[in-house]
Amino acid sequence: MTPPSTLPALAAVFLGGGAGSVMRYLVGRFGTTLTGPSFPAATLAINVSGSLLMGILAGWLMAHPRIGPTVGLLLTTGMMGGYTTYSTFALDTAMLVNRGSSSLAAFYVAGTLAGGLAGVFGGLGLARLA
Repeated sequence: MTPPSTLPALAAVFLGGGAGSVMRYLVGRFGTTLTGPSFPAATLAINVSGSLLMGILAGWLMAHPRIGPTVGLLLTTGMMGGYTTYSTFALDTAMLVNRGSSSLAAFYVAGTLAGGLAGVFGGLGLARLA
């Protein structure tokens, strides 16, 4: 499949990202209203539902290649990326496992978790210095 030219690709990601970000805000606000701020249940719900939606969308796009790469970018990189990047992490991990690269998938999961936590704690420490 030929990738879309730059301007349509950027427009698709931009529009999808805006929609996904609004979805994340609304689900997060609703979730926090239901459960309160003591546990990040809304973020958990967003990550799990985003991963489910990413799997559905990726499977649907693979089964319907005539849909085209621009719509794929709108729905996956754009909308799901705006909703939660965790869904992309989960899809990338699943693709590595499906290709028989379980060791690489484990490295990716561990590196993402350790690197992400180290980055946040490091950033918080640097912010305290300012």
